[in-house]
Amino acid sequence: MAKKTETTSVNMFERAGYALGQSEAPTTGSNYAKDWVDSYQQVTKADRAGAKLANLLAKNPDGVNIPKIPDSTFPRVQEYLTEKRSGINDAHSVIKKNNTDSEEYKNAVDYLNNVESEIAQLNTDFEQAAAKRKILLDAGRDGTLLKTNSEEQNNLANSWANDDLTQDSKIINGRLHYRNPNIEGDEVEMQKVLDNYKNRDMATAVSEQEQADYDEAISFFDNQYVQWDEADTGGIYNYETEDMIDAELSNLRKQINPTNAKNALTKENWEQSGRKDLETNLNKLSRTKEGRDSIKQYMFQNDELIDEFVVNLANENYRKRGEQPYTSIYELGKDMYNELKEKSKEMDFGDGFTETILNMMDKEFPAESTETAEVITKNKAIKINF
Repeated sequence: MAKKTETTSVNMFERAGYALGQSEAPTTGSNYAKDWVDSYQQVTKADRAGAKLANLLAKNPDGVNIPKIPDSTFPRVQEYLTEKRSGINDAHSVIKKNNTDSEEYKNAVDYLNNVESEIAQLNTDFEQAAAKRKILLDAGRDGTLLKTNSEEQNNLANSWANDDLTQDSKIINGRLHYRNPNIEGDEVEMQKVLDNYKNRDMATAVSEQEQADYDEAISFFDNQYVQWDEADTGGIYNYETEDMIDAELSNLRKQINPTNAKNALTKENWEQSGRKDLETNLNKLSRTKEGRDSIKQYMFQNDELIDEFVVNLANENYRKRGEQPYTSIYELGKDMYNELKEKSKEMDFGDGFTETILNMMDKEFPAESTETAEVITKNKAIKINF
C-alpha cells in the first residue's frame, strides 16, 4: 500500500517524496506456482530460504506483488528523507543570505545538487532492486538458478526472492543496502568485543584469541550489509546452448527419417555438409570463456549429464589399470560423488565437447557404434567422451 511522506516547503524534497514513496511496481501476473518442483531436502540456510520461496509461490498462483518500496523498508526511507530535510533547509537559508558569487552560496548549491542526485540514485536502487526480485522469482518458478552456484549465492537469491532481505534493509551513503543472510553473528555481542578491545589494558599484550575475536567482529560489521547491486546471487541458466543442440538434433532426425524415405539424408551427405557446419559452430562456442561456461552450465543443469561425467571421471584410474569400472553414481558412494562433482566445477568443459556432440549426431545414423557413454535425457542421447 502506498504511503505518504512528510512534506516541506522545499520543492525538491517534495519531488523526492513522490519519487520514493508513491509508486509500486506492477504485479507481474506470472503464475509463479506453476511447475515448482524443487523439493529442498537438506536442512541448510539456502534450503530453508528456498522452502520459504516455494511456499510463497504456492500461495500466490496468480503472481506475487512486488512493491517498489516494501512496507518493512518504508520507515528507513522516511528516516533518510527526514535526515536530509534539515540539511536542505539549512542550505536554502545560506542561499538566501549570501551573494551568488560567495563560497557559502556555491557550497550550498553543490550540497542541494548532491542531495538531489543521491535521491535520484536511491529511487533507481529501489526500482532496479524490485526488478531483480522479479528475475529471481522467475528463476525460482522455473528452477533455473545455476546448479554451479554456491550455497551462499543460492541463500542470497532465495532470501531476496521470498522478501526476507527487505525485512532488514538500510540506506547507507544514499544507497540501498540489505543485510547479508550469510553473515552470522549477534550484533550486540560483536559490539561488546569491539568495546572490550578498545578499552583493554594497553600495558597487557593482546592474546591470540582476543585478536581473533576482534578480527571476526570487524569482518562482521564490514560485511553485515551489502549494497543491493553488489549482492552475489549467482547465475541463472541460459537455455541457448541446450536449445541449439536440441534443434540440431531434431532437424537431423527429420532429415534421416523424412516422410518420403527416398529423401532420407545419408551419413555421407551429412559428413560433407551439415556435420562440418555444426563442427564450425561448436568450435566457436568452446573457443571463448563465455561459451565454455555455457557448456558447463548445460552439463550441470541436466543431472543425467553431470552424473555420467562424474562416473567417467571416477573411472579414469580404473581404465588405466584395467579394473572393473563404475557403472553408476550409486556405486561411487556419497562422499566420492560429492568430491568429484565439486572438482568438476573447476574443469574446462570445452575440451572434447565438439567431438562429443558430433558423435551424438553420428549415432543417429543406423549401424554406427562408438565407444562413448550414452545418456538418455529429454528425448535426446548425449555421449560423453573422455
